[in-house]
Amino acid sequence: MRNAEDRKRIIVAGAGTGKTTLLRNIAVESYTNKSVLYLTYTEANASEFRAAVIDKLGHLPTNITIMTWFSFLLAHGVRPFPAQSFTHRVDRMLFNNNEPRRRSGVTRGMEEYFCAKPGVVYRTSLADLAVYCNEQWGGEVIHRICAIYDVILVDEAQDLAGYDYDFILAMMNNADDMVVVGDPRQQTFRTCWKAKYKNLHDIFEFFECKTSYGLDTTTLSVTYRCSADVMRYANRLYPEYQPVRPSDERLAKPKGKVTVLKKKDFAAWVDARTERPTILTWNNKVADTFDCHRMNMGESKGLTLGDVAIFATGEMKKWIQDKTTILADETKAKLYVALTRASGDLCLVI
Repeated sequence: MRNAEDRKRIIVAGAGTGKTTLLRNIAVESYTNKSVLYLTYTEANASEFRAAVIDKLGHLPTNITIMTWFSFLLAHGVRPFPAQSFTHRVDRMLFNNNEPRRRSGVTRGMEEYFCAKPGVVYRTSLADLAVYCNEQWGGEVIHRICAIYDVILVDEAQDLAGYDYDFILAMMNNADDMVVVGDPRQQTFRTCWKAKYKNLHDIFEFFECKTSYGLDTTTLSVTYRCSADVMRYANRLYPEYQPVRPSDERLAKPKGKVTVLKKKDFAAWVDARTERPTILTWNNKVADTFDCHRMNMGESKGLTLGDVAIFATGEMKKWIQDKTTILADETKAKLYVALTRASGDLCLVI
């Protein structure tokens, strides 16, 4: 049983620290007499969590609901209590990446402010619209969600932005049991790039600076995936965060050496492996994959791989050779993700 202090937590997780296992265990412990909602940004994470629950129970119980963040906002944020000025029900979302250009005189609250056309909300405005609906209806949007779901689990929270923070905070303030988890070092996606809270790096900084909720930085700070050598490398990318250290079980495993090689020497390193490594690259524009499986760095997030080889970009090469090099946020996050996929040896190809 979880005590009262465990029922409202914002957890800063590290790579390979058992985040999915923690959330799955909470869901499994709760579902027999409570309704559980699991939220995440990507379909891949939703599928991984579904598989984890089924692996534990043999089936997915009807009172464990798994949704992606945008699907949740459409179904529970904007439809049950719609904006009173709207002429059409919001049925779908336009996947825009940048803030839309609006005509002069269009202000927040107007249908045209949130929607590309009636019934089609901008992706970058969806959380804003959900917050607006909750404001218009005196908090009924949030009250309904918290009445339906006894336990709310938010995964990959580092991918949230802008008005997402306000909606999450409103749920946290009203929920009986809510856990928010993510790794700010793995911020390879963003729900939107709105100006609101643009001075805050992520939702963890929001909770720390703008609310009375504290951050849990210890529960998920031990990795069961990566070796000490790999984590020493990865931790140097984000010295501002508490270092993630390997578990005793991981320390007992022999593999986990970090090697830096020129590309001309890479074939020999591959041939010396008992199994082919996975090659992680920035994109799919790679001439030679050495008969190895290849993935983009961003797509590998959440995966545990064996031996890993990273084909470094120009900026990454500079950092590998000089750790004082300043990397762009996206480059740094994707390099961190790539480094921490390795449960075996790691090769950095420069």
